[in-house]
Order: sequence, then structure tokens, then C-alpha cells
Amino acid sequence: MDSVTRTGLISVVALLLAGGLALQSSELNQPKDAPQRIPYVSRQDLVHLEDLGKTMKALGALDTTAGADITAIEKAWVAGFRSRLSDSTVVSLSRVERFVGNQIALIDSLLAAAKSSARPDSAPRSAPRPQDIAAAITSLVSLEPNIRSVHASRRSALLVISSVICPCGQRRCEKMLKVYDTIIANHPTFPMSVVDEMKVTPVIEDLRVTGIPSWVLFDTAGEPATIINGFAEADSAKAALESWLGGSR
Repeated sequence: MDSVTRTGLISVVALLLAGGLALQSSELNQPKDAPQRIPYVSRQDLVHLEDLGKTMKALGALDTTAGADITAIEKAWVAGFRSRLSDSTVVSLSRVERFVGNQIALIDSLLAAAKSSARPDSAPRSAPRPQDIAAAITSLVSLEPNIRSVHASRRSALLVISSVICPCGQRRCEKMLKVYDTIIANHPTFPMSVVDEMKVTPVIEDLRVTGIPSWVLFDTAGEPATIINGFAEADSAKAALESWLGGSR
């Protein structure tokens, strides 16, 4: 690694650590009369979300040859989570919650398009495949650690990868996935998750991700504090993530 790259990586870690200290200070000095924020996805909703994940797995909905059909997926979605989603009055949505809300809306639209295409009187069109809808739902379920971190006022991290990318991009994604696996193995309680931009399409615009792969580091309020792109060295990314998540309480 040349001196320019090394200097750049050191600067990223230094800025990240400095930003963490500043955030800790701001988090401890919130006005006492600040409006009470009611999370969009309540703790009870999180239980339903976990149950939805188990149901989708039981359906085998990701199996492209013997997966569940649209009707079974929709039933699991509506009965298992969507119809139970709390209709709370939210004073201010965090970026994590807006992102989650847009993914929920995406799943609703995919199911609506699939049903519309299945009507006898509908014009021929390309309908969403069951496995694509199932993948969008399963990806939402995988965001549970980030959603839960908002309730616990903890920092969290999200790795954004892509299943449709050039070979060099695939290698970068694989490198960062190894970082993810290593950190989870060493720190299983760290709130982290992974999403594929092709299955969670709101991620690019909502979180302003400009490179793949990228790590989005959320502060205790669920706001993106820093984004680390996948061009960083694995050891530097690992050190920055462990420092960020280790100081989340």
C-alpha cells in the first residue's frame, strides 16, 4: 500500500473517531424538553418482523424452483407483519426509519403489481417474480438490528453490496463481507446488517450511498454519521467499525 493510500486511510479512521467523540457529546446534551419521538416500528412490530422472517424461511420462498407462490407470500406479509404495523404518530423519523418505511412501501408495490398482472382482464406485462418479492421481504427482516438499535439508542452499521456488479466490484464486496463475518464472529451483539442494493432499492437514494460496497455507520438516533466505501483496506475498515460499534453505549 503506497504512502498516499495509507495516509488517506489513517485520515478516515481519525475523522471517524473524532466524529464519534463529537456525537457522544451531542447525544448526552439533548434538550430535556425535546419532543418525544415515537419509533415508526415499535418493539412489538419487531417481534412480528422476526416472526415474518421465520415464516418466509419455512415457506421456502427464496427457492426459485419450489418456492412459495405470490398468494402465500402476500398472506405471510399481511397477516404476519404489515397489518400489525403500529400506526403511531411520529414526531420525527430517523433516516433509518424513513429507509425502512420506503422498503415496506416497495414490498407493497411489488405485491400490488403481481396481483394486478394476475387478473384475467389485465394487459400483458412483466410481473415481479415470487422470489424477487420474497428477497425484498427477507432483506427488510435482515434490517432488524438497525431498527432495534434506534430503540436502544445504540450505534449500528449497514454494509451495502450488489449482486449485479463488475468482477472487481464483486471482489470488493467479498472483501467487505469477510470483514462483516469476522466482526460478527468476534462481537455477536454488535448491531450490523447487510443488504443487496438490488433487493433494497431505496438504499441508494435514502442513505446517499455513492459507491459499492459501502459501510453506512448510524449514530444513536438512527442518522448516518459516516460512510466508508469498499475501497478501504479490510483491516482499516474493521478497526473503524469495531471502534464505532464498541463505543455505541
